[in-house]
Amino acid sequence: MVFAAVIAALLTVVFSWVFWHIYQVYLQSLQLSPIPGPPAAPGRLNAVLGNLSDLSGNQHHRTTTRWSEEYGGVCRLRFLDKHVILIADPVIACEMLKDKSMDKSTRAYAILNALFDDKGHSGLLTSQMTPRWRAVRKAVASALSPQTLRASFPKLRIVAQRLVEKVRLHGPDLPVDMDLLCAQLSWDIIGIVGFDTDMGATKETRHDASSGTIATVRAGMQEIEQRWGQPYRAELWKYLLPAARKGEQDLKAVHVIIRDLLTKLRKVDPESLGNMIAGQLLRLKDPQTGQLMSDDALMPEIGTMFLAGF
Repeated sequence: MVFAAVIAALLTVVFSWVFWHIYQVYLQSLQLSPIPGPPAAPGRLNAVLGNLSDLSGNQHHRTTTRWSEEYGGVCRLRFLDKHVILIADPVIACEMLKDKSMDKSTRAYAILNALFDDKGHSGLLTSQMTPRWRAVRKAVASALSPQTLRASFPKLRIVAQRLVEKVRLHGPDLPVDMDLLCAQLSWDIIGIVGFDTDMGATKETRHDASSGTIATVRAGMQEIEQRWGQPYRAELWKYLLPAARKGEQDLKAVHVIIRDLLTKLRKVDPESLGNMIAGQLLRLKDPQTGQLMSDDALMPEIGTMFLAGF
């Protein structure tokens, strides 16, 4: 009898919480009802998922663009129990970005952190406006001065010439994947200008995107795109879906590239790197501790420079 009473009490608490949560979602829906938005796709499951199933593929930008065209520059979405306001109007978006009281959502940006860092730390792109964020932003901005960029021109010419020679050896009669070549060039340019390191992407001999540095990076970025539309993909689905497990491995491969670069930079005197991004970051002290930035703090910053710029 006691056991049955305990189970009944627990079930009462659980059902009460579920009912209260559903009621809160309903109230929020009423408050946001004046804002237009796409309805959930037909089906009982989509009644729970909301617009989540619409973003389950890898064409999020096309879907959100279509919604903004149909419902205007401000529209309402629902993902499970969370309501989201999509801002596509450039004037409103500009005003929101100017409002310093509206900081980044750590929960929303946490998905991107998995791309930049193997421990999920936030970087310049995803961190809120903390003292360390301001210090990193100031350091990176000074590293992008015209003088610093000009100093890298001789090395950039070498990389560009390497790419030209690569296309020449490929021959005039075979198709060339220019998207791949430009991606390789961009990756190497970021490495040279920001970190005084030739990443070697333009040295790769394959002319297709099935392997190599760029294939690794793109696979990791695609996994992040999937996580935007699939909640708990990283926490739960990787145990159930082979594709999610592969995505986890793809991200680890990206982290290896970033971690290897950081290991090489640690062996270099920061003063020898001058005013470039690597030198600024290696000499930067954490405003909160007064100590030089740790590897855990530098990893997402380096990842951000490559992957956000890429």
